Amino acid sequence: GNMVALQDMVLAGNQLTGAIPAELGNLSSLTRLLLNDNRLEGDIPQSLGKMNHLETVRLAGNDGLGCVPHNLRDVPNSDFDSMEQGYCPPTPEDLCHNDVVVANHADTPSLVADCKVLAMALAEWEAWDSLNWSVDRPLDRWEGVSVSNTSDPRVTRLAVSNKNLMGTIPANLGSLTHLKHMDLSDNLLWGRVPNRLLVKLDQLRHLDISNNSLRGLIPHGGGSALRRIDISGNDQLEVIIASFLSGKSKLQYADFSDTKFSLGRSSDHSKLPGDSLHYLDASSSNNGDSDRLYTWLGGLASLRYLDLSDNFLYKEELPSWLGNLTSLHHLDLSNTYTKGAIPSELGNLANLRYLDLSGRDSANLVPSVLRVGTILSEVGLTGSIPPELGNLSNLRYLDLGSQGLSVIPRELGNLAALEYLLLSGNPFSGYIPVELDRLDNLRVVRLYTNQVQQGDGTYVLCLDEGLQFEGVDHDLGDMMLNAGSCRLHEDFQGVMERERAQEGKVRNQQLAQELRGWLSRLE
Repeated sequence: GNMVALQDMVLAGNQLTGAIPAELGNLSSLTRLLLNDNRLEGDIPQSLGKMNHLETVRLAGNDGLGCVPHNLRDVPNSDFDSMEQGYCPPTPEDLCHNDVVVANHADTPSLVADCKVLAMALAEWEAWDSLNWSVDRPLDRWEGVSVSNTSDPRVTRLAVSNKNLMGTIPANLGSLTHLKHMDLSDNLLWGRVPNRLLVKLDQLRHLDISNNSLRGLIPHGGGSALRRIDISGNDQLEVIIASFLSGKSKLQYADFSDTKFSLGRSSDHSKLPGDSLHYLDASSSNNGDSDRLYTWLGGLASLRYLDLSDNFLYKEELPSWLGNLTSLHHLDLSNTYTKGAIPSELGNLANLRYLDLSGRDSANLVPSVLRVGTILSEVGLTGSIPPELGNLSNLRYLDLGSQGLSVIPRELGNLAALEYLLLSGNPFSGYIPVELDRLDNLRVVRLYTNQVQQGDGTYVLCLDEGLQFEGVDHDLGDMMLNAGSCRLHEDFQGVMERERAQEGKVRNQQLAQELRGWLSRLE
């Protein structure tokens, strides 16, 4: 390694053993290195890539050698293609001390440092094949990476969703201090979220780590600039709102669905932060703490999207203050095992486009503890559908299925924008109102299981005369063919009422005659 003037080293076709000495990388004048067809083994030294004059390298025929260092791939004449091991993944130095990846890298040490953080993460995830982060491509053209156009350029975006990344979230990603957007969603990441990740990333506005296999407690410090967070689809990941929201006054979008979501121990949940929130999804989050949850939600006047579906809030009636959240566009409380009447105040939600209060899939999702005794009989919405829902002129989707509702009000015919009306699985009686034919935008109607027949063939739930549902996908079947079912029901009811009246009249006459006879005897 001290023979710095050496230009040719030809040791091919011998029986040399052991490793290739790293000191050969000091031979700065070497143009030809032939070590093929020996018994050499071990790693090929990275230092060989430092010989700038190297023109020919032969290493094949040494079955014990490892992969070829990435920095040797530009040697003009080699036999590397015949070697089974192929090239090693590039090292952080290969990638970042490179004037192609980081132009004038000696003058931008901060960007080189950011580049090394990304390269080390790439090595930890073993994702060389799934991401085209190459020594031949500038850093700002690496897939999912953005760099600021400033005098001191820094990495500002890392978006590598759905790239089959495997491993943990490297703690040193917190060194990307100018990062504003991080998306690691839909990968195969596991383990805990590094405790100080959000603390260091004080410029981060968007964090998406959804649909991985992360666990533990989501860090709650820092994140003062955070506007959007999505940790959904990690059912072993826990978020405690009381501590997480502290210092995050700008948070607007939060998706905590399919996680362990809770409020924490704050004594006054009505004063918890969240005034800026306009999107909250806490569906399938195993949250049964309905009292404190509703107390907190009641103060979030900016909410436009609220999804609490598939949670066991079965101890609560729907609160009337829901009608105060007048910014709501989307409200989903399906399968929450609430009880009582639908609050008429929901008719105040003039901006509402989507309303789902159904009890869908209740047969399969009710926990075993609720199947004991009579608790299930206390669960479910009952009474009439409030006529005030007819005020929701912007509503496009209404699902009140699989509950205990009894009457369909005619005011639903005022929902001019409605496209989906899903009411199946309720014990309705009376009429399907003809006013529903006013709904020119209606596409789907579901009332199945409400076609209950009495023994004489009449319907308990029947069609108003003139109701057609032309061009609408409905499930009324024979009822539409037998539109006289309502009239038949009316006639039956009329006959019964007349018979009862006549029986009453006869009984009254008999009673009067008996009374007169008794009075006569009394006199």
